Amino acid sequence: MSDIQDWSKKFNAVISETPKEVDILTTSSGDKAVLRIELEANTPPFIFGLAYVPEILSDDVHWCLQSKDSWGQSGLKCILLPRARTQLLRKIKLDSDVVEVKSLRVIRVSKSGNSLLCEVETYAE
Repeated sequence: MSDIQDWSKKFNAVISETPKEVDILTTSSGDKAVLRIELEANTPPFIFGLAYVPEILSDDVHWCLQSKDSWGQSGLKCILLPRARTQLLRKIKLDSDVVEVKSLRVIRVSKSGNSLLCEVETYAE
């Protein structure tokens, strides 16, 4: 089997399995992950990131969080649960519509299967 066939087989196996409960997601580069904050009147902030599988020929094919360098990838939304959102807002000072963390922990997959419901595992320093 060629390198590209081997990688393609690994890639397709990984994308067909969404991250599971208690999986820890980090960026592919080890940089900080980027979470977006959307504000709408009379609602709590909606804070989310993105999990994706990099399309890079490598032996290590896995789900990663989006960083500034990987902006624009497509994948699964990683939505902070209400308690995790409250903890994040208490811990950091918001001064823009993005916040950086080191990692997220998957709590469960959404009912639709299109999103991951998460908590912050490690805050950025």
